Amino acid sequence: SKNRAWYFEPDERSNFGRLWTMPWDSDASWGPNWNSGVDYSKDAIFGSGGKAEYKQKYRNFLREFRDLIWTESVLNQMIDDLAERIELFSMADRDRWRNGPTQAGRQDFGALATKINDMKRFAFIGWSGSTGPSVPAGGRARHLENLANSEGDRTRVPATPAVVYAGPENFPANALLFTTQAFNDPQDDAFAAIKWRLGEITPAGAPFDPDKERRYEWPAAWELESEQFSPLLRLPRSSVQVGKTYRVRLKVKDDTQKWSHWSNAVEFTVSAPTALDPVQSSLRITELMFNPRGDEGFEFIELQNTGARAIDLSEAHFSKGIDFSFAGSAVEELAAGAYVLVVRNRPAFASRYDTSNMLIAGEYSGRLSNGGERVALSFGSAETIIDFEYDDEWFPGADGTGLSMVIIDPLAPVASWAEAASWRLSGSPNGSPGSDDSIPTGGSQLPGDLSQDGSLNITDAVVHLGQLFGGAPRPLPCADGVFGHPSNQALLDVDGDQQSNLTDAVFLLLYLFNNGAPPALGTECLRLADCPDACAP
Repeated sequence: SKNRAWYFEPDERSNFGRLWTMPWDSDASWGPNWNSGVDYSKDAIFGSGGKAEYKQKYRNFLREFRDLIWTESVLNQMIDDLAERIELFSMADRDRWRNGPTQAGRQDFGALATKINDMKRFAFIGWSGSTGPSVPAGGRARHLENLANSEGDRTRVPATPAVVYAGPENFPANALLFTTQAFNDPQDDAFAAIKWRLGEITPAGAPFDPDKERRYEWPAAWELESEQFSPLLRLPRSSVQVGKTYRVRLKVKDDTQKWSHWSNAVEFTVSAPTALDPVQSSLRITELMFNPRGDEGFEFIELQNTGARAIDLSEAHFSKGIDFSFAGSAVEELAAGAYVLVVRNRPAFASRYDTSNMLIAGEYSGRLSNGGERVALSFGSAETIIDFEYDDEWFPGADGTGLSMVIIDPLAPVASWAEAASWRLSGSPNGSPGSDDSIPTGGSQLPGDLSQDGSLNITDAVVHLGQLFGGAPRPLPCADGVFGHPSNQALLDVDGDQQSNLTDAVFLLLYLFNNGAPPALGTECLRLADCPDACAP
């Protein structure tokens, strides 16, 4: 029969799944039609005495369908919109069928306005005609109610809850609060679940627009179901957009698996937030390692809570540059003043840095462009926290040499993030992820310049070899010549392998005389602690 369809829902865990029986012809779903609309799909639920669990789900769904879809405000509007769409050509179509030759088929349902009224009477008033049994008073809406109320559900479902708005006037996007009363069941059945729903709608009275889909409550824009009863709902900022119109409802379920009717609808149009959310005013990007020394897996972005209290990160996410959401991440709350990191490759990152005291939210998808790109951090569905574009030409020292870019003033206006003057090079090789990057102090030094003449030449390679193999090496320039001091190591480690050995001298000679790669920390002057000034920045 073509009046049913089959769908096999696979199960990833096995070779088995679920077989769904679904209606095919919509006219056989609602009637009146052949056999009063009773077909195979209904037999799957009610045949041979029926299946109690399926029948209860069926009645629950019919209640929901009647509450949210089969209503005069929804169906009559849908019929009117369809009529608007076909009005111009419907007259020609009618003429073709009522005036056609008998052998080609001939039919006449009357004028379009007559058919519109006929459909509305069928749905909500009552109907009779030649194509099926009569529909009694109340239309098919009453029929749906009778089906939903069968087997005692009319008096045995939980009492319909009520929703009341409890937030500030004008429905600001960041303070949408709703309340309901305690669970109530006439049979004293126990509470089992509560479900809230948010549906976007096109405001009543909006004219038909053939190029713009009209929004009804179905499907939901956001839902929350819980087995723990709470009379208060605060809508997530990400669930709504300023200027759009929504309806909030809820329903409850008892421990016999009966859902109540959906509550009354609270309809509202979202206005701008009353004030910036703490995440928007306090969360800032403070360090970018967009082109690390070595492998791209060492990329990271550091963020800081610059505010005076902890902030909830669950609605913060990157919308440009990389793909990462803090919802469900390892860090969903950030203390005042604390730093959090998102990294390209966590194992690679941990091989270079001591992560024991770092907050790492997780790995992001995508990569930061070595040439510069737009980076945007957003909140909720459409609110921007910070949006800027960096350029690798701002600081050549951050372009593959092992230094990062650090924001100078995290409390500055967010527009300044797009300006090179708002950034500086990190004070430490490989950056300072997860901690404050102190403003560089110390003397100006050129990486590899062990002779301290302000340039790179063969003398520096000779001095390096003397440090390794000479009996009386020249004193190192920083920290009273202590070999293991980080600043001296920065000067010695020309190839960037975290060691000082013969390969550094060879690396420098290849750079000077054989077009080799430049020193790992670059060819520009850097500030190194406990060092004298040996070159002019």
